[in-house]
Amino acid sequence: MILFLWIFGVITGWNQKVGNSDPGTWIARLDAGIRMILYGQVFGGFLSFIIITLLNYTWKEKLFEKH
Repeated sequence: MILFLWIFGVITGWNQKVGNSDPGTWIARLDAGIRMILYGQVFGGFLSFIIITLLNYTWKEKLFEKH
């Protein structure tokens, strides 16, 4: 997941100005990859946690049946 987020960040920030770096430089691309990792892990993990918790709560009778 981290590798995917890093590659996705580098590709999306390819010719963009990231932070104080000039557009299109490798520093800007690497910075975009690192930012995508951080934001992707925080926000993606948070949203996944909410979705999984809601699914477990709503399906608890079917998932955890007593035999």
